[in-house]
Amino acid sequence: MRQPFMMRSGILPGAILVLLLAGGLTACSSGQAGQAGQAGQAGAGSLRTLLRHGKPAVTSGSVAPGQQAEFAAYVDNTGGPVTLVSASLIPIAGHPAGHLAAVAVSQRRGPLGFARGWPPDSPVVPFAGARIGPGHADVVFAMAGARPGTYMAAGLSIVYRYHGHRYTMRAYAASVACVTTKGRANASCPAAARQAGLATQRLAT
Repeated sequence: MRQPFMMRSGILPGAILVLLLAGGLTACSSGQAGQAGQAGQAGAGSLRTLLRHGKPAVTSGSVAPGQQAEFAAYVDNTGGPVTLVSASLIPIAGHPAGHLAAVAVSQRRGPLGFARGWPPDSPVVPFAGARIGPGHADVVFAMAGARPGTYMAAGLSIVYRYHGHRYTMRAYAASVACVTTKGRANASCPAAARQAGLATQRLAT
């Protein structure tokens, strides 16, 4: 196996973690590598979403209103170095996605869990302008919701440059922030995580 350009070890501290990546991220990459700018040439890019036996990561946890919930999306670079440009949350129909408060690239390798707050405990580099070489890389991001409720995203839509062209790819990772008051855990969070996982899987396949 090729060695990743950026590696990460360990799991960030957090509350609730449901990973369908048990056994590590040693499985398959999946989906289109990307679409080139306005030309829409599928498969011409280099980055792919990283799945385990065809399933995305599912991570959830409880936070206070406005508090940042930290998640990770996993990518596999099947070609030469790419330069990251921008990222946005992938919405799940019928559910608010919250606000993408921060995004960065880990200097170590996962899988990772849920954590509260930002910046992460582990070293990261700024997302915009980061270069990723061949192999796996972890993109950490923070999602926040201003009011109590359940916020879901199916991962990140990532814009990057490769061989002089811009591409867009989707890094699927079901991410659920259960926003509650007074630090009480949200009893519905595990069910929301299962729902987000199923919805993300449908998008990823």
